[in-house]
Amino acid sequence: MLTFPFQFFGLADMIENTPVSIVFLSTFGLLIPLLIVAILKNIPPLRVLSNIAAGTLALSFFPNLLVSISLNTLNVGGIHILFICMIIMLSCLFFIVFNYRALANFTEKPFSHPEPEIIGKRQDKKRGKKKK
Repeated sequence: MLTFPFQFFGLADMIENTPVSIVFLSTFGLLIPLLIVAILKNIPPLRVLSNIAAGTLALSFFPNLLVSISLNTLNVGGIHILFICMIIMLSCLFFIVFNYRALANFTEKPFSHPEPEIIGKRQDKKRGKKKK
């Protein structure tokens, strides 16, 4: 059994006794920090860091929701759910950090890629008829 080596104002007991609180914290507890980070996006020096934090929180919302609810229904301990949610958030953070440039380009211009050319088909200018 995983335990914390200290008592932090009864937090460890609350996590272990009521794992539903971790489910709510890992899913709906992310909305308030997401709003705070969205406000920080207006400050130019903090724009990149707030984009990374907002992306991490937004990307980890649904996986945390699904995993924590399913683990809670399987009667997994609250400490385990907390650590798994931390791993999900860290993996989303690393994904955002390593792919930041590509994600930033995609979010600025999501459908700006040119259409692929069809090679080998020549069409006449009149009504799209093929030349013989």
